Amino acid sequence: MSIRKTLPALGALVFLGLGAVACESPEQKAEKAANAQAEADKRASDVAAEIDRKEEAISRKATQEMGKVEREGEAKVAEAQRKADRKSDEAVDALWQARTDARVALSKRLDDIDQRIVDARPDIEKAQGLHDSQVTMDSLRARAASARADMETLGTASSDDMGRIRKGIEARLDDLKTSIRDATKRR
Repeated sequence: MSIRKTLPALGALVFLGLGAVACESPEQKAEKAANAQAEADKRASDVAAEIDRKEEAISRKATQEMGKVEREGEAKVAEAQRKADRKSDEAVDALWQARTDARVALSKRLDDIDQRIVDARPDIEKAQGLHDSQVTMDSLRARAASARADMETLGTASSDDMGRIRKGIEARLDDLKTSIRDATKRR
């Protein structure tokens, strides 16, 4: 078919369509408008429902992500606490070991001094006489007992105080050794 033959047929169709629209009654127009409004309301309702579904999905996903972040955060905090507890336990263990080592070392030195006091008695009696040697021996024993009592404070000493206490006891033990040596010399 040629365009010349189709054009008049198309024009007739358009004319009839316009005529049909022009020929509609007000009731038909109102019904079409109501139908169009209903269709528009349905589409708006469908769009609103879709938006609600999407918002709910986004909210659900956000809640899941927040839960995940919270759990990860709690896990990190728990791990950090475990590490801190482990380091604290190691520090406490190290302090106990240092206290024990100090008590053992000082106890050995004090045992050696106690033996020196016993061994020095004959020499002290020769150097000082019987009466003065008894006073000297009592003094040396009392000083050794005092140093031994001070060693017990190491058991409760903090890491900051332990070094100071240990040095003080070591100095007293050195002085006691010197006193034993001096007591055996003749006056």
